[in-house]
Amino acid sequence: MRAKVKPRLDWIQVLNEQSEWRQIEDVKKWFELLLGRKVQVTDAVLKAFDLDLCRLRQLVYDHHFQRTLDLSWLEERLQSIRFAFHAEPEKNKLPSFRACAAGDDDSSLLVSVSDTLIHQCAQFVSDYFLKNDGADLCRCQGLYRDQNALNTSVLPAVPVTEEILWRQELAVLVEKNLQEEAQIQRCADLFVGDSRSRFCSDACRFSTFQIIKQLQDPAYLAEKQKRYRQKKES
Repeated sequence: MRAKVKPRLDWIQVLNEQSEWRQIEDVKKWFELLLGRKVQVTDAVLKAFDLDLCRLRQLVYDHHFQRTLDLSWLEERLQSIRFAFHAEPEKNKLPSFRACAAGDDDSSLLVSVSDTLIHQCAQFVSDYFLKNDGADLCRCQGLYRDQNALNTSVLPAVPVTEEILWRQELAVLVEKNLQEEAQIQRCADLFVGDSRSRFCSDACRFSTFQIIKQLQDPAYLAEKQKRYRQKKES
């Protein structure tokens, strides 16, 4: 539901982008937008990058549902990451201070991008998840209709079992027995907020209002369209 934004190397925004990827080619397209050029990356490296993001996402979900955080994988990866300043000869959206690449090819560069995101996530976990000092990482409570929701995702960033748990948080879906209704989806976007934060954008807030009104009153949409036509004709 969010507006399209230019890709940049921020681990939360990349997780939000990942929730819309449906095939391995989408990972490559994102990387090309980030660099501003075509790339040559093996499928194995693209899949490994997507898996790294899934592991970061699992940390967020485990924290939200108050499970024990398994930081062993994160700690192991951090031990091998080195950072340095990079003078960029080309225009791209990579930060000058980032993880070092093992080689000078695009596959190595994507691994360094993944390492940079892992470091960012580890810093966030340290500052917020382990300290519990106010700000937190929230998942949007926005609802939207997706006619293609039944299409199986090749890269399922949100496992079905986890998605059911997230949907059960929303009273309207539980009350209307729509926890597993495929067409009405919950926005997968993450954003920094507090206990009162509900929506990632005004678009999600408006879409949710419309859906809830229609669930409460099936004639709501027809009446709204009727009032709009009458207003336009007057």
